[in-house]
Amino acid sequence: MNKHPEEGKNAMPFLRDFIGQPLQWKRTRLLSTTYELRSGDQVLATINRASTTRASAEAEGKRWSFQREGLRKLLVHPGEPQAADEADQSLASIQLGGNWNGTLTFQDGHFYTWTRSGIWRPSWSWKDAGNQILLTLKKGRSLEIAAAASNLPDLALLALFGLCLIFSMEDDDATLTAATSVVIN
Repeated sequence: MNKHPEEGKNAMPFLRDFIGQPLQWKRTRLLSTTYELRSGDQVLATINRASTTRASAEAEGKRWSFQREGLRKLLVHPGEPQAADEADQSLASIQLGGNWNGTLTFQDGHFYTWTRSGIWRPSWSWKDAGNQILLTLKKGRSLEIAAAASNLPDLALLALFGLCLIFSMEDDDATLTAATSVVIN
């Protein structure tokens, strides 16, 4: 594992050091709203769901907060969760389509695309502007980091935000299921 000058400042290692290794998002305990990205017993990142519309995340000594606005728009903020009136100070945002594909666009104009592949066993990937896969989240919340992401400054953010998007999809599915059962009954 490579040592980085910044690594002594935080307890979590750099995700780029785990390219090609099996990584797994796991709940810290039953019914907890906190998840950890793990390589074996080592914690690489954490995300805490404050509600179905807000989450805070940490990796590589950095913090972000994620906020859902409306049906399928999510915002990324640097640091701790923002007050509702500070939504315009976002770092990036994504507007998701009906199939949950979308583009995460940053204030400076760079972007990544969130895409689904597969029908029976779907996986979700972040791709760069050249359509190259950077990382993939699979069923069961396993994460694969591609070699193409080795020098990506947004790698940790994409890993965390991808799980947040999965949470949003699951929340919508649960809401739809509950609404359907009420209508049928």
